[in-house]
Amino acid sequence: MSGKLFVSMLSAGAFLACGGCAPDVMPSPASCAVAAQYFGGMKPDSDGRKLAYTEEPESSALPLSGSGWTSIDGPEGGTPPAALIDKFNRTKLVSAIKYCPAIRAMLDKAGNPHGKAAESQPGGELLGVAAPVMSDDGAGALMVLSYRSQGSLMDRTLQYMRRDKSGRWVVAALHRF
Repeated sequence: MSGKLFVSMLSAGAFLACGGCAPDVMPSPASCAVAAQYFGGMKPDSDGRKLAYTEEPESSALPLSGSGWTSIDGPEGGTPPAALIDKFNRTKLVSAIKYCPAIRAMLDKAGNPHGKAAESQPGGELLGVAAPVMSDDGAGALMVLSYRSQGSLMDRTLQYMRRDKSGRWVVAALHRF
């Protein structure tokens, strides 16, 4: 194999493995529905202020693995399936706020600023939500939530969500970056 061909193959492989290198892809309606259900269950901030949401894309920054998960709903919560973790690692994450109209409508109805309006809020605190990456069978999803203050990333959590017996999406496990 010639050196040029080998370098070209390595470059192509690196591009395929890099979810962050891919163009933005609109989230599926199912992905937006998971995020909307999550937003629908959120409680208002305890001090009465309106939470502000960024439309900036979220990223995992590091490849995700099957370790480091904290189960939320007992032993059956566990870790996401390996196939979902692999899909997450290959996906360029996009903002659920930017690409899911139902979420923007929920935020508007509640009076929560988002996008450019959120960026001009006093205090500079912003929450970010990536459109969930869905498992191929639709039974699980991974969603990144982030918190920024004064432009600096303060916290990032990955939530493994799955359907409960009633069909509602629940957080089964958390992973902190």
